[in-house]
Order: sequence, then structure tokens, then C-alpha cells
Amino acid sequence: MITERSEVSAAVVDGRIYLVGGLTRNGTSDIVEVFDPSSGSWSFSKPLPVGLDHAAAVSLGGELFVIGGYTQGWVESGRVFSYSPQTGEWKSRANLTVARGALTAQAIGNRIYAVGGEGESLYGVLESYIPENNSWSVLEAMPTAREHLASAVVGGRLHVIGGRKSFYDNLAAHEVFDPETGNWSSLGQMPTARGGIAAVSHKGRIHVFGGESPLKVFGKHEVFIPENSTWQSLSSMPTPRHGLAAVELNGSIHLIAGGKLPGGHYSSVHEVFTVIT
Repeated sequence: MITERSEVSAAVVDGRIYLVGGLTRNGTSDIVEVFDPSSGSWSFSKPLPVGLDHAAAVSLGGELFVIGGYTQGWVESGRVFSYSPQTGEWKSRANLTVARGALTAQAIGNRIYAVGGEGESLYGVLESYIPENNSWSVLEAMPTAREHLASAVVGGRLHVIGGRKSFYDNLAAHEVFDPETGNWSSLGQMPTARGGIAAVSHKGRIHVFGGESPLKVFGKHEVFIPENSTWQSLSSMPTPRHGLAAVELNGSIHLIAGGKLPGGHYSSVHEVFTVIT
């Protein structure tokens, strides 16, 4: 069982799930826990260099990258760290050009794309990380500035979905960035406006889970089908949550941690969704 937390980030590196940081009952956490599918168990890894919640986690080149987030006291961070399972060590990478938390990030090819979030203001900023020279470049901004959003990659394009302008203003926006053209376009909105969500690409489709509003937590599970640009509702999560992590591993989707009530709430829930085809 994992440590109770929410507003976590996660990525798969070398066939294992790394669950990073988040909020606990004691505040912002530096905890890193690792799920090994061969044993079905969790263990602790080396902690983050600093506690972070609402960060983004990405796997690139066999390393775990942790990007942005908030430090204790809701202070937005522009720091970027990478962890090597081979050496067991963290190292600092170039900072984001805009410090922010509640952002989302994905790897496409040998680049990391970090978009959205909140800090001194609400951001639509999109930045690309180039590992060869350890630098970030600013690209065309996302049309709809938002935070607590989610993203996934299909066909080499970055799909950015949902999120919110504030705790009281959830969004259903679905915008897509094409690295080949450097341009954004809009697609059909997600059926349910939600922030605090998690998304994952699985077999060419995008699954979006959970979320919150001031009055409720969502268990919704909605799927975008790129072939015909439509959305479909599938079975809801057994445990509705916000601020959870979603990753694909060995053909199944793992839904980990998150709050079971709106606002500051935490859990150690780990549920797995398997698509039967």
C-alpha cells in the first residue's frame, strides 16, 4: 500500500511505476514510491531533492523527469529534476522559463512538452525541453489558459484536455498541439467539464479519469476516439477521486492515489482498469 496522498505525478520508467511527491496530511511531500509489476508491491525510492506537489512527471531516455509544481506553502516552482534508476541519483536540469504548478507534460520523440498551470497568473504557456543542450524553448501558447489539466499523446500530437480557470470554473476544452507544424487546433470538448483529472493514452485512445468541483468528486471515465473525433463514456472508477495519477503499464491503466473529497483530501487507493478487446 502506498502513502496516502493526492496531487501526485507518476511515470513508467524501465517497466516500473514511479509515484512522485504530492500532498499528504503533513503538507507537501518528497516521497517517491515505486511499483514493481513482477511482485505486485510498492517500495520506497530515493526522495525528491525538494518536496513538490502538483508537479508533472515524464519518462524520457530511461530517466524520470519531474517538472514544476508547488513547494511547501503553495509556492510555484520552475525547477526540473531527473532521476536515473541506474545510478539511483537525482540531478537538477534547466529550470522552466515560467515557474508554475498544476501543469501537465508529455514526451514526444526526444523532447518534453510542458504546458499550462498556475503561478503568478493562469498560464497557457507551452515550453519544449531539449535534452541535448539542457534548455527550454517557448512555443506557441495554448489557446485556453488553464490549470489542473491533463494531457496524452496520440499520433505524435499533444492532446490537452479539461482543467479549470479556478476551483469554481471547470473546463471541457480539448486542444491539440502538433510539433511538426508548431500550431494548435481545437477538437470536440470532453463531455464533462472537469479539473483535477488524469489522462492516459492506451491503444490509440485517450482515457480521462476523475476530477472535482466544489461540491463533488467525479468517478467519470470518458474516452476520446481519434478515428472519428468522438467521446464515449465507459465504466466509472470504483473510487471517485481528484488529484490522482494515471499510467499505462503492460496493457492496463493504473489509477493511483488522489483525494476522495473535494479540496484537501488524500488516499492510498490503487485501482487497475483493463481494456478487453
